[in-house]
Amino acid sequence: MIIRQTTIHECWCPKCSTGQMDQIHDILFKEKQQLTEMIGKTITCSKCGSENPVDDVLIVIPTHFMVASHNDANKAKSNDELGKWLDKE
Repeated sequence: MIIRQTTIHECWCPKCSTGQMDQIHDILFKEKQQLTEMIGKTITCSKCGSENPVDDVLIVIPTHFMVASHNDANKAKSNDELGKWLDKE
């Protein structure tokens, strides 16, 4: 059985391009909120002090990706090839 979940959170200050996820994660853990509850809040950049309102949270769903074993990275398979290979096992 294989369980695969990939979640990547990315956010940068539009003024200085400094990552903002440390600040956002701190807020989420302290206030026990969902990421979508950040919409409408303002995050102040810790580097440049710019105030950045959160306009939206985007959900990115890849339709194609490559999968490779760490031990044999040069034999990467597309998600379709991997699905066919797993069905044979």
